[in-house]
Amino acid sequence: MIFQTRQKKPIKVRVGYDRYTLDFGGFGGNYSWSYNVYYGGAYYYLDEFFDLGDKIHPFAGLGFGFGSVSCSGNFCNGVSSPTIGGLYYIGGVQYDLNDQFSAEASFSAWGGLTLGANYHF
Repeated sequence: MIFQTRQKKPIKVRVGYDRYTLDFGGFGGNYSWSYNVYYGGAYYYLDEFFDLGDKIHPFAGLGFGFGSVSCSGNFCNGVSSPTIGGLYYIGGVQYDLNDQFSAEASFSAWGGLTLGANYHF
């Protein structure tokens, strides 16, 4: 879930939390990596460059985040749970569902291709 301000300006600030899991299987058993990531960034909305209507908003941004990683399954014996963090990039598009919520499809350095929802203050 992402929280961001709802102003009619091209640059917005948002903070968020992502939780995702990558599952692996094959010879030797099944295991998965789980990620918990907290982040904040500045995003530039590209509405002035792309005329896609009042509800569709393409964007690009940079930010900083940190989180933890854990491994579960029979492959993970002795594997540590490192802390992750650093700068990231993101780009995507938002679709306004109403005044408070928008749907988002984006690609970022950490999560790859993601689908999500945004709550606007």
